[in-house]
Amino acid sequence: MINKSQIMTWRNIGYDAQELICRCDSNASVEKLAEMAEAIKEKMNSLDIIELKKLHTEKSIAFTEYVDMISESLDKEPADITKTRNCANALLKIVVDMRYGSLKNDEFYKKIAEEGEVNA
Repeated sequence: MINKSQIMTWRNIGYDAQELICRCDSNASVEKLAEMAEAIKEKMNSLDIIELKKLHTEKSIAFTEYVDMISESLDKEPADITKTRNCANALLKIVVDMRYGSLKNDEFYKKIAEEGEVNA
C-alpha cells in the first residue's frame, strides 16, 4: 500500500507517534506534547496527497483526522492527555498495519482513538 518513495516519511510518523505515546506516559509537559504533535503534522503534510487519498478511498481512513484529534486534545483546557495518547496509538497502529499490509477498517482505529488499545 505504501509508495516506496514515501516509506521513510510514514516510518518517521510512526516513530513520532510512538515517542508521543511514551511522553504521555511519562507526564511530559503539554507544551512538549504539542511540539511533538506539530512535528507529526509537518511530516504528514510532506506526504504525497495521493497516498492520503488512497488510504481514504480504499479503507475510508482519514489519516489527517487522527492527527487533528491529537492537536485538539492538547488544545483543550485542561489538556486531555489520555485522548492524546489514544489518538497517537491509533495513528501508530495505522502506520504499522499499513506497512505490513494488514489495514483494518476505520472503525477499528476510531475505537482505539476513543477507548485506547483494542484487542484484535
